[in-house]
Amino acid sequence: MTVTHEPRPAVTLRGPEDVLALIPHQLGRAPRNEVVLFLPGTDTGALCLVADHPPHDAEPAALGETLVDSLAHVRVGRDVLVVLYCDDARDPAEPGQALLARAALWWEAAEAAGLSLMTVVVVGPTHWWDVLAASEPLPVERIERSPVNAQMVADGSGVEPPLLAEDPRWAARLEQRAGCLSRTWAVRSGQPVTVVTQPGRPGQADHTVSGCPALAAWERVLTRVGACKTDWVEIVLDSTDDNLLLLLDGLGERCSRDALYYSWLCGESSRAVPALVGLRAAVQHMTGASSRDGAPPAALHEALMCVTAVAGEWDGPPEWERVESAQRVLQVLDGLLNAEHFAATASLSPCAQSQEARAIVAAALAQVEYFRGRAHTGARLLERRGVVVLEAGPGQAVRDVLVRLHRQPVPWWCADPSTAWPGPRWWDRGRTA
Repeated sequence: MTVTHEPRPAVTLRGPEDVLALIPHQLGRAPRNEVVLFLPGTDTGALCLVADHPPHDAEPAALGETLVDSLAHVRVGRDVLVVLYCDDARDPAEPGQALLARAALWWEAAEAAGLSLMTVVVVGPTHWWDVLAASEPLPVERIERSPVNAQMVADGSGVEPPLLAEDPRWAARLEQRAGCLSRTWAVRSGQPVTVVTQPGRPGQADHTVSGCPALAAWERVLTRVGACKTDWVEIVLDSTDDNLLLLLDGLGERCSRDALYYSWLCGESSRAVPALVGLRAAVQHMTGASSRDGAPPAALHEALMCVTAVAGEWDGPPEWERVESAQRVLQVLDGLLNAEHFAATASLSPCAQSQEARAIVAAALAQVEYFRGRAHTGARLLERRGVVVLEAGPGQAVRDVLVRLHRQPVPWWCADPSTAWPGPRWWDRGRTA
């Protein structure tokens, strides 16, 4: 059980939806499949206790003792509001025996702890309701529209918005699209796309965006997402399977991945291409392999710029429009790879390496949080995803981002407010109709 009690600006709670709006800002994240106990303080403060749902055979008396121990040295009143966050809570008219049992358990546990339980509130994917008035469910959008939520955001709350993969409202759509993508993934067996060469010049690599299929695929989707921000999820999901797999290909190889990060930061794919050429030439040199053409000095210079920028040792300013668009695309890829249908189907192919792909996309999301100046958020994201370093080699995506998070926790550009990340709502405010 985690105790969270952080100072916050004064807010006025006018109803249950205001309390539900405040809880994520108190915790720093949106609860999911957890129970939160909200206890008003003896003055004007409040305390949140968050824990996993107790097992179905938990004893109310034992749970009450745990509450007493947790509150022994905390100044709170005796009133408590219990909020059950449940993904499977969809119809208050038919809540199911498990949900009813959870609510009853907390009534008895509160009594055993000497607390006065105001009520139990259930928050599902689309609606929330008071168990004492289950016939009057309210949409979760009402929580989002609470003035408390707006006030906390305006006061600079650092609450972490849920990723698309964690939003129950998109679960069915992601499952449907993941089913199609997983079949293409299994057929292709993870084979990389062949690099295009210039016509009439056998063996001569094409150093333009069109000669780098993965970079070109990212350029296309980021342009579309940036042009129509209201439909960013569907824009990515409507991409062909081949294009979606190209996006993953670009993240799967170390040099290509760093070149992509660089293109998001500087907002120019035209600079990412020579950086990619220079990075690959440098790798060949370090490994003792020979390059047919080598790399021109300009490409090596761009590669050096890429390495320093991605490591946070760059004054900027970053192209935040492109960085935020990339974060949305990564969310969709993360949602697809974590869909149950995809995991079940893709795992049938021994070459699919779907687990590694999920780790690579999670690492890219953590890298974006690092660009935003939120190294701790990036590290927690990897923890939430249960990501581990799958390989000890230096080319592993998770290892690379963890090294950056620890070596230079705050990128140089974050030191200046004029170049730092403009905040979580900035990209949304620029949405087009």
